[in-house]
Amino acid sequence: IENAKILLLNEPLEMMRPKTDEQIEINSPGQMTLFLNQETIDIRAKIKKIVNSGANVVISRKGINSIAQEYLAKEGIISMRRVKMNDLSWLEKSTGAKTCESLEDISKDELGFAKKVYEKNVGDDKMVFIEGCSNPKSVTVLLKCNSKRYLDDFHRDTLNAIYVLRNFIENSFIVCGGGSTEAIIAHKIREQSTTVEGREQIVIEKFADAIEEIPITLARNVGMDPIDTLTQLRSKYANCPNGTLKWYGIDSEKRKVSEIFPIEVIESLVVKQQIIKTGVEVTNMILNVNDIFMKDEIDNTHCHIDGTVHAHHDGGKVHNHFEQEGIEQRQMHHYY
Repeated sequence: IENAKILLLNEPLEMMRPKTDEQIEINSPGQMTLFLNQETIDIRAKIKKIVNSGANVVISRKGINSIAQEYLAKEGIISMRRVKMNDLSWLEKSTGAKTCESLEDISKDELGFAKKVYEKNVGDDKMVFIEGCSNPKSVTVLLKCNSKRYLDDFHRDTLNAIYVLRNFIENSFIVCGGGSTEAIIAHKIREQSTTVEGREQIVIEKFADAIEEIPITLARNVGMDPIDTLTQLRSKYANCPNGTLKWYGIDSEKRKVSEIFPIEVIESLVVKQQIIKTGVEVTNMILNVNDIFMKDEIDNTHCHIDGTVHAHHDGGKVHNHFEQEGIEQRQMHHYY
């Protein structure tokens, strides 16, 4: 359907069962015919209201019987039934339509718009695509992979990317990547450690060493020497004039220490803050643990007199083996 006018419907296009037990009394064949034709008459009346509204795509949360589908098809209207309410909410945001609760109150203002609505085979499934919506507030990302395992990983990575983008929109502050942010933090922490006396100074320096593991790992992953990289980074920041620190980090393409901002390797400030905050909280939690008691592993492996070695529950105890009929398979044993 080109230039689709979409009707989101929350009313059934079929006869519904009454909520109470009811009976009808028929006294003539004509009444029987009228009763059987009444469903068709009611359905045609509803279809006429849909046609008069100008809709050519009907998406219903309730059922659409075969009679209604036939009349809609004759009018050139695509119909979809039993769509989840959650999906209707997303369609409202994407197409601009409003869910119609009753065809008695239907109006053209409730219709949504899309340039194209079509059905397409995706793998073993049939899917309906709604494309070309004007100013959509929601969209669908279709992920396809060869196996469910890779699809789950792909899905998780996609969500992470979307969350990063969302955080950036909510807080548009950025920092440079390539380990430059961690290198600057480590440099500032070491400067601060000189103002502290006692053992706390060693702890602060060790915390700076832990922060520097990020650029060291990046350097190692691209084939750079981690020790040479670390000394170059410290030298770069040590030689910077006061108040004029630059973003020196790992340039993975050229495999060297250079300024990161000109090559546009950036990260969200919110994400970077959360990473460091989480790392510190986990470390504090581990340091608060005084001791760990490991449970001894129970060895259920044992040997039979015939040389068979196997393991099962309570295998370390003297026991018998019986078949389902109760016949003993092996004598009582406990050989190691």
